[in-house]
Amino acid sequence: MEIRKAHPTDLPIIASLARLTWRHCYPSIVDRGQIEYMLAQRYSPEAMLASVASGQLTYELLTVDGEPTAFAAHSPTPLPSEHKLQQLYVRPEWQDRGLGRQLIHHVSAIARAAAKSTLVLTVNRRNLQAIESYLRSGFVIRESADFDIGNGFVMEDYVMTRRLDVPPLSQPSPYPCES
Repeated sequence: MEIRKAHPTDLPIIASLARLTWRHCYPSIVDRGQIEYMLAQRYSPEAMLASVASGQLTYELLTVDGEPTAFAAHSPTPLPSEHKLQQLYVRPEWQDRGLGRQLIHHVSAIARAAAKSTLVLTVNRRNLQAIESYLRSGFVIRESADFDIGNGFVMEDYVMTRRLDVPPLSQPSPYPCES
């Protein structure tokens, strides 16, 4: 297993991983129209290149035996003590093997190196599998928040945080979707 900062040439691979994972995990949670809208908004080549070029997102690509298997995206936040885990997706057939947890450890280390004390993320309130996985990884629910993302769609999320001075738990998630 290897985790490395993604290069611009990796962005189509990351977009493909996102489409595969979203279409597998989210149909029971989010309307298909919203899934396709969000994939188009976040994972078009133009959107991904713009977010990397502007420094809004850094992508980390996880490979197993050279095969792209998972990714995370992260960024600083306006709060000086926080770093945000923006995205975390693992290919469905590779879930339940601790790869999501490895990406959380990796992004946590990056945040700690930047003198951040808290890792924050948002997760759909109906994504019980991901919520449980994040809770086992040491996250707590800070608040409930709704985000208008346009086109009549709203993200109904929990904001979750994890203190970076607390050791993460190492128990793997029994759930299939670690978003």
